[in-house]
Amino acid sequence: MPAPTPPFQQPIPGVAPGAHPVDPQGAPWPEFAEPAPAARTTDAAADRWRRWLSGLLGIAGGFIVLASVTGQLPFMLSGLSSMPPTVVALTVIQTLFGVAVIVVAYLAAPGPTASRAVAAGGLVLGVVVIVVVQVLRLTIGSNPVLATIVFNPWAWLVLVGGLGWLLAVRVRPRAYLSLLAVIVLFLPINVGLVMVNIESAISTLVMQGLSLVVAVVILVVGARSGAAPR
Repeated sequence: MPAPTPPFQQPIPGVAPGAHPVDPQGAPWPEFAEPAPAARTTDAAADRWRRWLSGLLGIAGGFIVLASVTGQLPFMLSGLSSMPPTVVALTVIQTLFGVAVIVVAYLAAPGPTASRAVAAGGLVLGVVVIVVVQVLRLTIGSNPVLATIVFNPWAWLVLVGGLGWLLAVRVRPRAYLSLLAVIVLFLPINVGLVMVNIESAISTLVMQGLSLVVAVVILVVGARSGAAPR
């Protein structure tokens, strides 16, 4: 004798197998209904908040990484700066902490999981490459202007971090144009600082302020652009 069909698997009168059931008035059952407009509005508002918060957290972590990579870390790793092992260890830990903060910001973004994972992995790889390039530049030597244009750690870190965040939040394609701020603002000002031989401390302050401006431009454009169509 065949086993009885469980109630939840029994056919529904008037409904073809595999079709979504509807009530007599033609409205879909609740489990098959589209989300209510209020629910969609709430989700969109939550995504906007996640964009802003993840962006601000990414900027905070980015400044931690910038302070290390544009500071003593390359000199320590190249052997040009003799520091106690504890100082070297603390500097490396500071850099790793900054990278971890940015990765958390990416993972907290409202984009697809795959985009956030690619952004996080790209950021880690990008920071490693930038640090290695800076160590080689100090060890081998390079033209100051060429180093400012091609091997500029400020520009590359902001570019990599900004690109990663835009990927993580899945912005509309036009939002990627905000990355042009790195070229339009960074390179001319940085080359000018090198050409006029501005004092290192003043140059660092200018570049820190410029990094913040460019990062905020990317954040505002990306957060206000909305999510890209799925």
